[in-house]
Amino acid sequence: MEAIFVIAKLVESRDSETGRHIDRVQTVCRLLATGLSENPRYKGGIDSNWIRNIFYASPLHDIGKLAIPDHILLKGGRLTAEEFAIMKTHTTQGARTLAAVHDRYPDDEFIDMGVRIARSHHERWDGGGYPDGLKGEQIPLCARILAVADAYDAIRSRRTYKPPIPHEEACAIILRDSLKHFDPEITAVFTEVAHTIRDMWDGMYTDVGFRDCCTTPPVDVRPSPGEPGARLEQPLEVHGSAFMKAPPIVTEDAKL
Repeated sequence: MEAIFVIAKLVESRDSETGRHIDRVQTVCRLLATGLSENPRYKGGIDSNWIRNIFYASPLHDIGKLAIPDHILLKGGRLTAEEFAIMKTHTTQGARTLAAVHDRYPDDEFIDMGVRIARSHHERWDGGGYPDGLKGEQIPLCARILAVADAYDAIRSRRTYKPPIPHEEACAIILRDSLKHFDPEITAVFTEVAHTIRDMWDGMYTDVGFRDCCTTPPVDVRPSPGEPGARLEQPLEVHGSAFMKAPPIVTEDAKL
């Protein structure tokens, strides 16, 4: 386990902007999994061992990025369609690598979960994700939890292609994309633990300037309509709420 975690940290170290990303993501995953365990539908499946596994397996989600060339992974501007096609292979590359480890240790539940997270964390609830176009509960539960945790961290973090975004706006974006990008049962838990997530995240984030974003309107860095990777989903029809003004999700994919 320790050796694999070191590899995950090596992936993170290739991009100076993602410092402590995997630490924050695994903490959010544990909070979401713990909250979801109170749902009667999951009481028999999400126990303390399952929560422990997702905590330790979640840092493996981007391990396939070791196979992505620096000129794509570290590109400051938008990715071309061809570059994005290569970037998307980090899911299958990571799953393939971890599957080889699992073949050697077939009884290791932690590695088994890591395979599913690595492959499926960019799938979408509505079937519009990659690499397999899975929809709804076809997507492994661990990957559905990781998707919310990963998106929250990506939205709030500073990137070369976007400024940091405040907690309240990040919550609005995630809730607006429930039933499209995310499992609605997981976003429901997210709302219940949002304050805890905010306090944890603010304490772990290392960008000394990120608090400025709470008083400075975020810059619109969305791709133009028709450009590869443009996210043009309409917000949820929640009249009189912040959801009507929330911008599309801004994740690594938005570098397109």
